[in-house]
Formats: sequence, C-alpha cells, structure tokens
Amino acid sequence: MKYKTKSATETKLVAKIFAEELVAITPRKRALAVLLKGDLGAGKTTFTQGLMRALGVKKRILSPTFALLRSYTVRAGNFSKVHHFDCYRIGEAKEMNDLGFSDLLKDPKNIILIEWPERIRTILPREKVTVVLAHGDTAKERIIEVK
Repeated sequence: MKYKTKSATETKLVAKIFAEELVAITPRKRALAVLLKGDLGAGKTTFTQGLMRALGVKKRILSPTFALLRSYTVRAGNFSKVHHFDCYRIGEAKEMNDLGFSDLLKDPKNIILIEWPERIRTILPREKVTVVLAHGDTAKERIIEVK
C-alpha cells in the first residue's frame, strides 16, 4: 500500500490504519518485526507516535536515538509490548545482543519497531513488514509505502 500525506496529522492517521491492520494479524510464533526506513526527517518518529497512540500508549513517545531502545506496554490484539529500536548509532549488528534483541524476537506478544534496519540487516528476521517513508514534493508532504 502507498499513501501520500500532507501533514504530521495525516502521517499519524496512516499509522493508525497500519496499527489496526497489525492488531488484526492472527497469533504468531515469533514477534512481529516492523522495519522503518527513511532519510533523516522523513517522518519515522511521527509515524511511530501515531502507531503507538493507536496501540494504546498514553505516555510520551520519544525516539530512542540515544537510548537505542524504548519499550512500551500495549493492549492491542495479541500484542502486549512494543520495543522500539533506533539502530542509527549501532556499529555492528552483534551490539544488538546486549539489548536482548534475539530474545525479544522470540516472544509472539511483541512488536519490534526498528529504525535504520540496514545497520543490522544480517540479524533481521526473514518475516517482517517494511514501512518506507520519504519526503514528498513539499516540506510537509510524505510518501509512505507499506511492504
């Protein structure tokens, strides 16, 4: 699916629609990995904020750029946790082991959001959903593609 948004509010609305689709997914054997791809300023954090709100997160949603990982409790369908990784500062994929990445992937009640997934491509699960965000023709326009 491909969307064109003209504001942060519209980007969050697309994320809400995406969240509704995630919640409808039947139970799985492993966590659901969602890769968020896009240049700096493309809207990954805005999309994530909309997604988390739609999944019921009430507290402030921040990008984990310096912490590398932020975890949130949710009550949405079969999911109970969202673990949001920002891999921009990861030097090698094996650094993810220190953050418990492989263990988090084993729990089917987890959604794993991964920004800058290309930095850890060697350890990404085979099954994943990719969301690509790109700048549009105007400063506020974004193109969002779900693969």
